[in-house]
Amino acid sequence: MNDVDGNFTGTVRKQLGLTFQGETREDFYIVTGDIRLTGPCLDGVHWHRFGTFSGRVISLRPTDEIAEDGWQFFILGPDLDIGKIAQSEELIFETLASMIDTEITFHELVWVTEYRPNLRMVNKFSKGRVFVAGDAAHVHSPTSGQGLNSGVQDAFNLGWKLALVEKRLAHKSLLETYSTERFPVISDMLEVTTSILNNAVKTGSTAGWANTILFMLGIHCHFSSIVLDEFATPTEGKPTSTYMVLDETHLEAGDRAPDAPKLLHVYPRKSDMMTLFSLYRPWYHTVLVFAPSPADATPILARAIRQDLVLVDQEGHAYSAYLVESNQMKIFAIRPDGVIGAVVHGSEDVKKYFSKIFWEV
Repeated sequence: MNDVDGNFTGTVRKQLGLTFQGETREDFYIVTGDIRLTGPCLDGVHWHRFGTFSGRVISLRPTDEIAEDGWQFFILGPDLDIGKIAQSEELIFETLASMIDTEITFHELVWVTEYRPNLRMVNKFSKGRVFVAGDAAHVHSPTSGQGLNSGVQDAFNLGWKLALVEKRLAHKSLLETYSTERFPVISDMLEVTTSILNNAVKTGSTAGWANTILFMLGIHCHFSSIVLDEFATPTEGKPTSTYMVLDETHLEAGDRAPDAPKLLHVYPRKSDMMTLFSLYRPWYHTVLVFAPSPADATPILARAIRQDLVLVDQEGHAYSAYLVESNQMKIFAIRPDGVIGAVVHGSEDVKKYFSKIFWEV
């Protein structure tokens, strides 16, 4: 069973006895909802903000889900009686109008609620045959936009493992790696997003929201028991955080697999170019064999059930992205969730990696 019932109910989480450790922030108290309004300074393309986080601030995000003149609004400020404003349509209109320089015409308040950020996560992501993911497992401030992507990453990490176990292709112990891989990532994510929230509350600045760490391209699970890297250097002295800025000069097992464009499809022959991302799918592993020549790859391919395709990296995009030298033999196993499972030398190492995943290799 996979529970994604969110923060507010947490029914399954509570029945499992999982804790939801963290805090509810009273210093970032918001009125939010949907509203219909028009004004000469507003357009339905951009997200508008008036004021600063050190004082009063309102934010309007266009949404045509309710109407062409629909907006999701946010109101906050240390001197505002948020609870009182949330109870009064008139006060909501007045507060918004007082912060916008030009004349605004209000048409309808669709819904409204009060919001305080919860910064919490479970003590583990599974118990027995039950797993928690997304908001059922972790919640954080909205200042960094990490919630939806984090939940999707939970689902991808668990989904392929669950499928293999359900099909009896892998031992159920594989499911234990869901919690061991995702727990450190979410813990570090909460630390990053809470730091950005604290800075916004203290200084009124949203500069931290542009931090490239929030692109989530440097997230990794180097530490995982089911990844294998025969090329990686010793871990001593390396950063311990799993939430890092993408470093294109370093790549190892446990990192997100990068893309590479303009690959010539020579077997079976096709005229159009391919990208590596067009090969990866969430229901199978992909093995990439980088070899100086076809002859060098032959011993590896002889151990495979079949060879699906041969690509020529004419412009060096794949070799550059995967940090492979032109005269080097290097094999990558890309997991169904887009994570590099293995970086190895030869067929025996490939077998060693897959023995961590499957019953029989």
